Amino acid sequence: MYDGFDFLITLSFGIIYLRMTAFMMLEKQRKIKEVMRTMGMTNTSYYGSWILHEFLIFLVASLFTAGMVKATLPRLSFWVMLTLCLLYSLMLISQSLLVQVFFTRAKIAILFATFLLIFQYALSFVFKNSKQQTELLSTSVAVFPISAMALGLFGILQHHSA
Repeated sequence: MYDGFDFLITLSFGIIYLRMTAFMMLEKQRKIKEVMRTMGMTNTSYYGSWILHEFLIFLVASLFTAGMVKATLPRLSFWVMLTLCLLYSLMLISQSLLVQVFFTRAKIAILFATFLLIFQYALSFVFKNSKQQTELLSTSVAVFPISAMALGLFGILQHHSA
């Protein structure tokens, strides 16, 4: 009944993640951070402002998503869905910071982040449709943020339909 449910939710957060990665990489490519550092800004305040700014954007998206899911699945707790979305947001922020470490060119980093997003979703799709879902396999797949979110939503939907 809810076949594309996990895809729609992870896709909406994935768009925010790609936008965040693009803006961070453009700042890195234009060396804005180095200019601000010469003016006295520390790395802590630079990354803290990025994390806080993006967390607030993800918070709004999480509130909206949790409200939509609560309207769709009335038995599901709003707070459970909000917590799941916020944890997923924190994982995406961390992943965006990780992508920023390995690349200096914005376009290449955005392409890599897009392929990473598609790979993670494909991995969760393969696992979800697998006949042998062992605990070791689910633990290894859940290392990736999108797979973990998709598996969490899959578990919630199974619990809700039971």
